[in-house]
Amino acid sequence: MQNRKSSKSFREQFICQRAHEMVLEVYRITKDFPKGEQYGLTAQIRRAATSAATTMVEGFEKKKATEKIRIMNASQHALSETEQCLILADGLDYGKMNMLMSMTDEVRWMLGAYMNAIKRGR
Repeated sequence: MQNRKSSKSFREQFICQRAHEMVLEVYRITKDFPKGEQYGLTAQIRRAATSAATTMVEGFEKKKATEKIRIMNASQHALSETEQCLILADGLDYGKMNMLMSMTDEVRWMLGAYMNAIKRGR
């Protein structure tokens, strides 16, 4: 693998690592959801969480600041969708979603800080 002088690989970005951990935890927890949710809420939470992480990776690969911010904003939207699904799962008593919501909040906060740094030109 080639070393990039201008930026780290997405795999070296702490925010991408945390997003990956969040997705893994989503999969672990949703495997215990009711079987009737397999194609409903289970699939939706997994899709949203995975989308947040993979979209973020796409954003890290962009060179132009405006493109990075646009794509990272899409990742934030997927994080919000994930959170709403977690709130719904919590309300349906599919388990306590507090840890996953905290992970989602952490990734969202880190992503916002990263976007602000891009806007400031760092």
